[in-house]
Parts: sequence; structure tokens; C-alpha cells
Amino acid sequence: MNSKILVIPILMIAILVSSGCISGTMTDTVNADGSIYRFIEIDKTGILATANCKSLKSLIQMNQNISVAKLDAFERSCRETESSIIIELNLPYGDNENPVKIIERENGQYIRYETNVTSYLITKLKMPSKIISHNGELLDDYTVAFKGNITSSYIGYVECKKPEFNIFQSSITVIIGVVIIVAASIIIFLYKRKNKKV
Repeated sequence: MNSKILVIPILMIAILVSSGCISGTMTDTVNADGSIYRFIEIDKTGILATANCKSLKSLIQMNQNISVAKLDAFERSCRETESSIIIELNLPYGDNENPVKIIERENGQYIRYETNVTSYLITKLKMPSKIISHNGELLDDYTVAFKGNITSSYIGYVECKKPEFNIFQSSITVIIGVVIIVAASIIIFLYKRKNKKV
């Protein structure tokens, strides 16, 4: 999925959202490597009560600068339910649309996410480790929410320590997985052998 596709759609949607016409949620799940899984859910209410992916694509096409490739990628990332329009995509670290920065400090690496909060669209950020600094609403140790308004905007930020790869913990997980597979194989083998004898 092309991760650069949403620059125009988000701008178009943001205009509608900031006018108070539509509502929805954008959830960014930040991974330990700085990449993001983005899930946008736009409620089918108000002027978008009868909207679908096709009508959103038509809205986006009004911008003459958008390429055919971006339109096709948008179409692939968009789906609908009875009550909402859903857009999903992955943003690798370093992508233009990815607002994550990995910062080096004396005591290790930190992941910092910054976003311009400008509308009624609720933005939720899920970080890969315990949040140490933010200026939003803390929902739990790993999640912060931001909600703007139509009269002002601000830079929302969240920061956490970059999780370190723990080879010992990974090894234990692999060993436990192998033990479960071997145990299951032995049980299946013994069960089949018992049934053959009967």
C-alpha cells in the first residue's frame, strides 16, 4: 500500500472536519522501529451520511495536483461499513507522512510523535512503551488522545523511550513456542497410535 496517498485526502477531510461537518477518529499505532499503522474511521453523519469510498475519491479528484497512482492507492486503502468510512495504511519510518522522530540522548533513544491538532477529528496515539511526556489526554500508560477545535490549533506531542531489543526475552518466547509445538505433536502422535490399537 502506498504510504504517501493520504496527504491530499487528509487535507480534504480536515477541511470538512474543521468546519464541524463530520466527525471521526484517527488512530496511529507507533511501532518500536518508528513505523506507524494508521487507522482512520470517518462517521457517516451530517453531510457524509450517504458518503462512500467512491464519493470521497471524487472529492479528492477535485484537486488537480493528485496523481492517478495516489488515487488508485487511496481506493485500495478505503473500505466502508454501514456507519463509517475506514482508511488503513502503513507509514514506514522516514516517510513524508510519518510524524515520528527517533531522538538520541545520553541515556538512550526516544520516540517522539508530533502532530498539528487542528480539527474535531480525534487523534489517538498508541506508543510502543510507557509514555513519559505528552500534552494530550492520557488514556492509559501507552495511549494519548488529542482533540482540537475550529478556532485554534496546536502541536500535540507524545514521547516514550524506544524499546530495546531483548535477546533473552526473545529466546524464551521462541523456546516456549517450540515446547508447545513439540508437546502438541507428541499428544497428536500418541492419540493416533492409541486409536490404531483400538
